[in-house]
Amino acid sequence: MYATASDVATNLGRSLTQAEEAQAAQWVGWAESTIQRRLGDLGSLDPDTLNMVIVEAVSRRLRMPEPVTQVSVSVDDANVNKTYQKATGLIDILPEWWAALGWVESGAFSVTPYGAPDASPDAWR
Repeated sequence: MYATASDVATNLGRSLTQAEEAQAAQWVGWAESTIQRRLGDLGSLDPDTLNMVIVEAVSRRLRMPEPVTQVSVSVDDANVNKTYQKATGLIDILPEWWAALGWVESGAFSVTPYGAPDASPDAWR
C-alpha cells in the first residue's frame, strides 16, 4: 500500500475511530485500484505524489461520506447557510490530482499541425 489510515489521520489532524480506520484502510485500497486501472503500474509513479492523491481522496470521503450539495445550519435564531462542494459519497480522484499523477484528459478532437498527413496514403489501400 502506498498510503495508510495513519497518513489519513495525520492529514485530517485528528485520530480516527476504529470504524474510520477500517474504512480508511479499505478506501486506500480502492483508491489505489482506481488509479492503477487508469495509469497501470503504480511503481512507475512518483510515490510522494501518489501518496498525496490517495490520502487526499480518502480524507475527502471521510469528511463528506454522504452525497450532498448544500447544508443549512440554524443556530440560536440566526440562520447560517453553508454550501459545501458536491460530494458523491465515493472515492473521487479530482482532475487536478489526475494531472499531478501524469494523466491528461484529451478532448474529443486532436489537432494535427498543418502539413502533417493524418495517415499515410498506404493506410487507405
